[in-house]
Amino acid sequence: MLMTVPLLAVLLVSGAFAVDLGMQRVARADMQALADVVALDLARELDGRTVNALVDVLEEKKERSLARNHDMVGSAKPDLAVTMGSSPRPASSPSCSAAHPRRCASSPGPG
Repeated sequence: MLMTVPLLAVLLVSGAFAVDLGMQRVARADMQALADVVALDLARELDGRTVNALVDVLEEKKERSLARNHDMVGSAKPDLAVTMGSSPRPASSPSCSAAHPRRCASSPGPG
């Protein structure tokens, strides 16, 4: 009886931590899945327009995507920020050509 009470308290605390860590993992997976879905929805709008032309469109699409994908752990609406990145352009110097790929610093190479 003397060992039962402390052992029961330790088991109760361990169980609470296990449930809490499980909820954290589920919430993190939900947030990652939501970010992936929103990114894919927004990627469909990338059609060659400039960043300035896309700002309003992407913000509207982000809100629609968030509203459509609301089934996640937790009741608070996540705060997602849309940031536009850029990809490097290939070198376009006269000495950089397909005939001389070693002269190109960022040559993708054949095939």
